[in-house]
Amino acid sequence: MSYLPNVTLASGWPRLVYAYRQVITGFAAWLSQEEVSIMKAMDGFLFAHQDDVLQPRTTYTYKFLGLKFDEGQGLWYNSDYGTGQIIGVVDSGLRPRHPAFDDEGIPPPDGNKWKGECYWGPPICNN
Repeated sequence: MSYLPNVTLASGWPRLVYAYRQVITGFAAWLSQEEVSIMKAMDGFLFAHQDDVLQPRTTYTYKFLGLKFDEGQGLWYNSDYGTGQIIGVVDSGLRPRHPAFDDEGIPPPDGNKWKGECYWGPPICNN
């Protein structure tokens, strides 16, 4: 069964962007709101997520943070260029309850380094 009404857009471009088969089953496609509504009514439909195009602000973190990259001096140097820092990434395109995020057997973060907190609790927050 196909959820797509046709394989191309009116412009002639392919409607299907990508089909996922390894970790999750699904697809990315160009759809109108009406097409999504029709698809939601079909048997077997689970979830639709609208993708927003985001642009990276920078690939040079020290510039973005206003740090000077002076070799041998300054905050960036004194912090060992961020070595050992914990970076949280928000990925809104995946479901946290997916088995790929199961942290069984993974120890909790080092309490001497991790000073954050989880607002949502398991299974949203894992190790």
